[in-house]
Amino acid sequence: MPFAGLTNQFIALQNAAFVALRLNRTLIIPPIVSNTHDKENTHQPWSEFFDLPRFTALTGVPVIEWSDVRPLDPLQYQLGVDHAARYGKGPRAQEWSDLAQDITCQIVYGYGAPDLGINISAKYFMWHFLMRPTFVRPPPKKPETPIYDRKKIAMDNVHEDDLVVLEDLLMRYSDYQDPRPEENNGQPSVLFMADLFNIKDPHSERRWMEAGRFFRFLPEVTEYARELIHDEIKGDVIQVAIDNIIQQATGVDVSSSNDEGQEQEEQEQDELDGIEEEYTPTTVDQLAARARLDVPTQELAEKAPSNFPRIPYIAIHMRRGDIWKKCSSVNRAVCIIPFDLYEEAVSRAREQFALLSSSSASQHLPVIVTTDSESEEDFAKIKELGWHRLDHSKYGTTERWGFFGPAVIDAVILAHSDVFVGSAKSTMTKVAALRQSAWWDRMSLYPNTEVETVQRTHVQKGRM
Repeated sequence: MPFAGLTNQFIALQNAAFVALRLNRTLIIPPIVSNTHDKENTHQPWSEFFDLPRFTALTGVPVIEWSDVRPLDPLQYQLGVDHAARYGKGPRAQEWSDLAQDITCQIVYGYGAPDLGINISAKYFMWHFLMRPTFVRPPPKKPETPIYDRKKIAMDNVHEDDLVVLEDLLMRYSDYQDPRPEENNGQPSVLFMADLFNIKDPHSERRWMEAGRFFRFLPEVTEYARELIHDEIKGDVIQVAIDNIIQQATGVDVSSSNDEGQEQEEQEQDELDGIEEEYTPTTVDQLAARARLDVPTQELAEKAPSNFPRIPYIAIHMRRGDIWKKCSSVNRAVCIIPFDLYEEAVSRAREQFALLSSSSASQHLPVIVTTDSESEEDFAKIKELGWHRLDHSKYGTTERWGFFGPAVIDAVILAHSDVFVGSAKSTMTKVAALRQSAWWDRMSLYPNTEVETVQRTHVQKGRM
């Protein structure tokens, strides 16, 4: 069942994939569904962004999308959308009810007792696909289930028999028998679970290592993100190439600040003037190709990214939006991180990139900011710092990839950056950091807030 925003829905998908792997079941994937973060009342298949056949090849888990299990004709689709727009009420409610299919959904998370229902994203899913759920409790706990400090894991009061821990879920369903077709109106049985997002696992990141990391973006999605990055930072790249050329020719590091006085500055400028006419555009290409950034001249930089090697960059996930709701019991700077802390983190990112590369270009390493902020003040500050905010309306990302396209493209940009700077309280940052670690063996950086909140084995401060 979907849960909350896009990243949380991905985490629920990862958890479901892990359960399917361990229980030797086929994974049936609901679409990405609208939630409280948007008012679009829509859904999109995950297969528009992720390579699901590759996931199956890597894990052995068969995958079916729900739109293939219960396809809708245009009239049914519109009826579902209209019904969801009125939160399950309105003039078409009876028409919807006449066409809806009854399904049974097992509430597997401790807080989701049958009388509490499901998250709004799961409701949209049900309304869109004309399904009328009946909620039941999961099978009883097995006597041999390991005992955990469940209050500590769940950080709340839970009943002794509530299903909170992943190991408990796997044991309860290890010998679960689906209803036979003759017991199910002649239809094969589908096991619906809610809410897998919140299931806890004391065993570190095994869900990610065995399932989540194998959801890879489609090549065309990655290429689109690369094109956007290229368009945003091509000017920075040319400046980096020029700085590299100057350093290699003169030994002068023009990318760093010079505090040794006006006389030395003038001397360096004379040296630069002396080589100004010595290097032709061809030489620029040759020198740039030997530099860490592998950047071509202005003319080549404006061509499609597939014509030249990728451009290294720093990516920041600057979480704003409703993140303040998570600040009730912690220092506000942990959630709404000030710009000066992001600046400090970018400085550390450049220092560490320099340690791992042979180029002095780290001081000009381009910075891409993905953010849900709508503040013109934030936008002005990003521009003042010389960073680049990815404005998807400028590129028509929604028109190209659908409503959820901008968020997915942002996720690609964060995952493929050479250095990632995250916002610790965000689940989007958490998943981006996991991708950085599993795909590229890189550690992620975080702004140093007064309250240290990120101390995980895969995410360590000050390390890549």
